[in-house]
Amino acid sequence: MVAPHPAMYLLEAPVSAVKLGETMSSRRESCGITTIPAGSAIQVDGHCTFTGLIDVLWDGKAYALFSVDLESRATMAASGE
Repeated sequence: MVAPHPAMYLLEAPVSAVKLGETMSSRRESCGITTIPAGSAIQVDGHCTFTGLIDVLWDGKAYALFSVDLESRATMAASGE
């Protein structure tokens, strides 16, 4: 189960993610698919939707990824990391 936001996770394996728009008004506009590499720290920035997607922040930018990928490919970072 994905922790409520804000929570930090460390990816143990790469995940595919959809880059979201830069502003809140364009946040739901897809800007392409990318791979977030293993070893990256990501922050949960929203709740899991009915589609199974969850908003995260990586490298200062917003992405959406499947919560099942987060659960299976990441571990919650210890506080202070």
